[in-house]
Amino acid sequence: MEIIRRIISDIRKGENIDLYLFALAALALAILNGLGLASKTLIESVTLALLGLLAAYSLGIRDRLNGINDKFTGTSNLLYEELPSNLRDATISNSKELFIIGISLNRTIATFYSQLEQKLKDGQKIKILVVDPNGEAVKLIPQRIYRPISNQRLSDKISDTLLLTCSLHSKASDQIEIRTIDFPISFGCFASNIEMSDGSIYIEYYSYKTTRDLPCVVVSSRKNPYWYSVYKIEVLNLWNAGKEWHCKS
Repeated sequence: MEIIRRIISDIRKGENIDLYLFALAALALAILNGLGLASKTLIESVTLALLGLLAAYSLGIRDRLNGINDKFTGTSNLLYEELPSNLRDATISNSKELFIIGISLNRTIATFYSQLEQKLKDGQKIKILVVDPNGEAVKLIPQRIYRPISNQRLSDKISDTLLLTCSLHSKASDQIEIRTIDFPISFGCFASNIEMSDGSIYIEYYSYKTTRDLPCVVVSSRKNPYWYSVYKIEVLNLWNAGKEWHCKS
């Protein structure tokens, strides 16, 4: 009964109909042959036709399996144990518009300060988003970090980053935007030329109370258009939810 219900369900959904027709034709041929009602010519013709259908069905299964394998392979190629420094550096160097997002970005901005300064001199656009040092999020974020850090220490680190970014802002106020968000964002990222055909996004997720880092995700608009569009929307949503940070003159 379960098999019959499965067959009826598949037919109603339009699934596996070719397979059921194949089985029905084979059964009918076997019955006719057993009753002596099928000629040798008919048996040979129908057998060849069934073998052709079987070959076509096998090719269809192979194509579906290859498609599934390609999806898994494509997804694994997005993951890295750590952010590839060569790709990250190339992103910073080649970007016409660069998003940098993270909780504090304390080490990131200090490390790339001179490169960012040069980009601004070259007329490139930079957009920086960090967590609001005076908001509620700085009280929640320490709870996810394995190494103990006080709310005040985290707030101070973010404030230090904002001082550095404001220093950049003073040199090229038209090319750099600084925003803060009162939300415990779950990843840091570089996003280059996000609205262009050569865009790329590098995501580094923050783990929850573990000593192991989570895999980094690297997507590009050309190689990974689906996942690129997913991360692009998330990056832009975070940016649009941020509030402009006014640097003190």
